Amino acid sequence: MIYNPFKELIGLDTESDDKFYSEDFLESFDCINQASTILENCRSYKLKSIHEKVPNNTDFGTMFYNIDGNLSNFDTFSAELSMQKFTYSAIALAETNVSQNKGDLYKLSNYSHFYNDKIPNKTKGTGVCLYIHCSFNATINDKLISTTKNLESLFVTVNKGNEKVNVGVVYR
Repeated sequence: MIYNPFKELIGLDTESDDKFYSEDFLESFDCINQASTILENCRSYKLKSIHEKVPNNTDFGTMFYNIDGNLSNFDTFSAELSMQKFTYSAIALAETNVSQNKGDLYKLSNYSHFYNDKIPNKTKGTGVCLYIHCSFNATINDKLISTTKNLESLFVTVNKGNEKVNVGVVYR
């Protein structure tokens, strides 16, 4: 089952102050609605068999993976990713257990990487990052980045031809 934190937000009173969004929630409603729809359509696959499920006609493919620690699992992830027939435009990782200053230790060929700071004083089950294929130019979207005791998010804005696309990873 995929957890979708946005599903509960659709149609709620915007005065609630115990959520992760800011005061300008109404301006973010369309973005949250789109994120909810995307999450509702996500499916889980084993990394080794995922190339069979990827459509051939996509021009911007994304992948989310809970790596459960870069230190112990990044090399395996990188090797399995290199065997995929499909090249992802964006790869989102959760539970990297890595802070922003250590991101350069975990590079993927042909990808730029963006790491958010992990939860302070927490060593396991924290840390998010995004890898964006080098064919795209991406910049961090500071307005959507958050690290709290309950939620971590990282977003970048990707220039995709003449349009800009926000790509993010949210981890609870």
